[in-house]
Amino acid sequence: MALVIRTTGFEDYIGGDGGAFIKMLVLGAPGSGKTRSASFWPKPIYADCEKGRMSIADRKVPFAEVRSVGEMDELLRMLALECQKPLASRKYLTLVIDTVDSFQRTVIQERLRTEKKEALSGWADWGYLDAKMTQFIERLLNLQMNIIVNCHVKETAEGDDDSRLLVTGPKLKGDLRDQIAAEFDLVGYLGTFWEAEDGERVLKRAIRWQPSPNHPILKDRSGRLPNFTDVDFTEQDYGRIFYEIIGRDDFLDSLAPSEVLETLDVPDPAAPLGADIKGGQVATPADLSPVAGKKAPAKKAAAAKPVPGVIEVVDTPVPAVSPVSTVVNATGETTTPVDMPNVDGPAGLPTDVALTVDDEEAPAEATMTVDTETGEILTPDQVAEHLGGTVLSEVETADVPQTEVAQVPGYICGSQPPTFIGKHAAAEGCGTVIEDLNKMNIALLRTKTHLCPTCFDTWKAAN
Repeated sequence: MALVIRTTGFEDYIGGDGGAFIKMLVLGAPGSGKTRSASFWPKPIYADCEKGRMSIADRKVPFAEVRSVGEMDELLRMLALECQKPLASRKYLTLVIDTVDSFQRTVIQERLRTEKKEALSGWADWGYLDAKMTQFIERLLNLQMNIIVNCHVKETAEGDDDSRLLVTGPKLKGDLRDQIAAEFDLVGYLGTFWEAEDGERVLKRAIRWQPSPNHPILKDRSGRLPNFTDVDFTEQDYGRIFYEIIGRDDFLDSLAPSEVLETLDVPDPAAPLGADIKGGQVATPADLSPVAGKKAPAKKAAAAKPVPGVIEVVDTPVPAVSPVSTVVNATGETTTPVDMPNVDGPAGLPTDVALTVDDEEAPAEATMTVDTETGEILTPDQVAEHLGGTVLSEVETADVPQTEVAQVPGYICGSQPPTFIGKHAAAEGCGTVIEDLNKMNIALLRTKTHLCPTCFDTWKAAN
């Protein structure tokens, strides 16, 4: 990857693939002439999203009737392939979206049918709409051809009674309403007005380019268009715009080609970090191992230290221990075996038997150590290896069926972090083992937190 620093020039103005293409958003009320005027641009093709072709019935222009998102995707894919041809052999040089607000309604209706809803609601629906429309506009602007996006308008009253103002904007929903103007080089408002001609009033049309308090989003990124360009439904509807931007005064000839000033290498963010990155010395597993012959004096542990990655299941029924000849206690003395009752209730191990790890002794209680990821019951050797120490003494027990603890890991009320996105807060949970998994699944969807039935009902009542 490389970051290129270059000068601005001809390529940054309007050129692309040997042609000069205009990306234009045209606002206007119904019947203002948006659809017919666009038919006079070079080799147009219409994406008809509202079935309003009466005004161009005599123009014999190609069109595709778009009634779904899939049909629009297919049209844009075909045009992307068309743009790879030389200019002289292309069938289409101008794409007209008529209209973008009608296509947005199509996107909304598809979403409502899929989700079985009557109206958009919540972050997921509105986020989907914004993502779909943003992707659509981006694909339009990447096409190497003229783009005309027609859009109906909506007037919004702003200010108080003394300074009340009707502001004209695109008739769109979501973030696209405020964002769409920023994506185009030209944003114009096509309106009508009366003009005296031979002593009679004649209806005229023109596109306004300069912003005003009533039309704040209008713009001309080239800075070369007049305040208004006339629209009379001739080839001049295109020529009046194109030749003003290209320049009747050989403006393009004055633009120098872009020049590369510097190229900077940029690391690929997806590539793994190399071993040659400069820094301090990296410790190896051998550096972390205990040094032989330099053991610290043994200390009596007040309580067993928590082991990362495992949990201890207390008060689990354990079969009676097998007889052993000797048992080494915490002080190193040999004791006789302790008989344990083989009963259905909880059973315990001798409390004076010690498991010494890293020269620190911890009393062995009536516990089993279980790996939370696999559910496997760990032996003392495995636990000691996990901690990096050595088992000095142990008491032999019979194997415990794994099924007795298999359901414990991962199903604790409140164990899922409360990362709820929405208006209501998530519940923390009570920490008990969840028995009703169906209730837990509902709680997970609603609260983003594993909850037992009691905590879920409490959360539901509060929200």
